[in-house]
Amino acid sequence: MSARHSPGDTLFLASAGVVKVQGYAAQGERGTPAPLRPGEAPAFYVVANAEVTACVPVDQAERTLRPLVERATAERMLEVLRQPEPPAPVTGEPLLERGKRVVHSGTPLDHAWFLRELYALPVPLSEPMAQGVQFFGGLALGEIAEVLGTPRADLEREMRDRYPAAAGLTAAVRFRPE
Repeated sequence: MSARHSPGDTLFLASAGVVKVQGYAAQGERGTPAPLRPGEAPAFYVVANAEVTACVPVDQAERTLRPLVERATAERMLEVLRQPEPPAPVTGEPLLERGKRVVHSGTPLDHAWFLRELYALPVPLSEPMAQGVQFFGGLALGEIAEVLGTPRADLEREMRDRYPAAAGLTAAVRFRPE
């Protein structure tokens, strides 16, 4: 299978948010990524952002990589995050389980709606809930910032000013030492 995306392309990786295609890798022994030799067909995209570098199989890329949303969708996502009230859950499914489902099969608007619901949680947040807020914030706010050309830090500050659950993240999440 040939590669659809080129080095420098900005895409959305379902598990990590906005990433750039860094290059390609071949399939080495045991199916693992290996350096790509001239003339070889790429088996993996190598994508990265500030937090993660990943190798995505070219033949499965359409399941985990997608183009960034259009400007109108990013604006709608931001409107969702600014809603005065979060949506009522449609199922009795536990919040963390719904979060797993939304991250894997939800649309970008689903990500925004779920993040808005997380922002409505009472504080203090448990560590798993704070990690969920942080994770979905990275997905949704990162994409909105990239598409609208707004600094992500500005969006994060706005959410902290609006919602106690966003403001209380540093107290709940144990950050890894640098």
